[in-house]
Amino acid sequence: MPPVPRLARWLWLAIAAVAWGSVVVAVGLQHLAALDPCPMCILQRYAHLAVGALALAAALTAGPWRRLAGVAALAAAFGGVAVGSQHVWMQQNPLLANCSRRLFQFVNESLPAQWLPSVFRGAGDCLATDWTLLGLTMPAWSLVLCCAYLVAAWPALVMPLPAERR
Repeated sequence: MPPVPRLARWLWLAIAAVAWGSVVVAVGLQHLAALDPCPMCILQRYAHLAVGALALAAALTAGPWRRLAGVAALAAAFGGVAVGSQHVWMQQNPLLANCSRRLFQFVNESLPAQWLPSVFRGAGDCLATDWTLLGLTMPAWSLVLCCAYLVAAWPALVMPLPAERR
């Protein structure tokens, strides 16, 4: 099996590290700063964890498996962009938006929330802006990171494998 190009491997590893690091920071802020995540925040955590796992898979595999893992990582990042942009819109339009009871049930009755409630249980208010950094809320930072994953993953995905070079 031909090896994955070195730059592509490093891009995938960097994406995985940032994605998992962002979840570690979010969980740390949750517990150290007493910031309760909302269901939308938990969905964004799932997206970051999926991007991290799939990016690692893309870094460690080659051939069609690398491309499959890369495309799946892009899909997870697009999911994070979708949830993050909806969450940012909700925070900017609190009179028009709300976090439905069904979303709370969906997130809090999922298996990860049952197994590890300290990480995957959403109890906060989706419209609250309790924390900011450089003027951006946590959902906005999540959106920025998911967009960065897309930008970084694209060259890693389209790089030809050594066997494909001519």
